[in-house]
Parts: sequence; C-alpha cells; structure tokens
Amino acid sequence: MQTTVIPQPDPMSPVIVPEFERLNFVQVFLDASRLNQGVMLVLMLMAAAAVVLWALGLGRSLSAQPSRSVAGLRYLKGMWVGALLLGLSGASYTLLASFIGLANVRPTPSLAILAPGFAEIMAQITLGLAAAALAVICHQDLDARLRRLAA
Repeated sequence: MQTTVIPQPDPMSPVIVPEFERLNFVQVFLDASRLNQGVMLVLMLMAAAAVVLWALGLGRSLSAQPSRSVAGLRYLKGMWVGALLLGLSGASYTLLASFIGLANVRPTPSLAILAPGFAEIMAQITLGLAAAALAVICHQDLDARLRRLAA
C-alpha cells in the first residue's frame, strides 16, 4: 500500500485574496457603524460643499456681488477647521471602540480581522484631511481673487 504525501502550503508565503473578497472603500463604509457612516458622509459633503462654495464665489466675484463671496470665505474657513476636527474625532472614537473591543476578546484577533477597523479609522482621517485641504485651497484662491478685484 502506497501513501501519498500532500504538501502543506508554506506558512510564510503570501495568500492572494480573490478579487470579490478584497476590501475597498465602499466595503469599509458599509461595514462602519451608523455614527461613523454619518461622520464619513458629512466629511464627503463638506468636501463637495467647499468646491460648490468656491465655484459660487468665483461667479459672484466676477459679478457685482463680491460681498456674498466674502460670506462664502467665512464658510470655507469654518469647513477648514471643522473638517479636520470632525475627521480626527471620528477616528479617535473608532480607535477607542476598537481598543475596548480588543480588551474584551481572548485570544487577541489576527491583523486580518482588525484591518477593516483600521481602514475605517484611516478613511475618516483621510476624508477629514481631504475636506480640509479642499476648503483651504478654495478659500485661498477665492481670497486672492477678491483681493485682486479690490485693488
């Protein structure tokens, strides 16, 4: 009787995850809690609003309504600060909840299990930075154009 030896996979070799199981931003968003989804939605809306306020301010600065563009500058400055704080607050809340969850689980889960939570944290920080960066860029451009018109 002949025995067949089945080779075992090398534990150090990487395993490529199939395409349909790979993590992406949409899955990170859908996997997040309702609170974190709300934070991410607000940050995405803030980024879009910064671009819209900039576009409206450009139109008003070229017309006879530069005073309304100045009001848009105030909103952009508020988004500038608010987006950073909201993104970091959402990330710190998620990190706190993750560490509380880790403290209550034995044995400690692997990095593959923890990765979606860390991706959620990084998504909130990235969205906060992106919204703030857009607000800064739009604010600076609109401010420079209004100063040129006033001079």
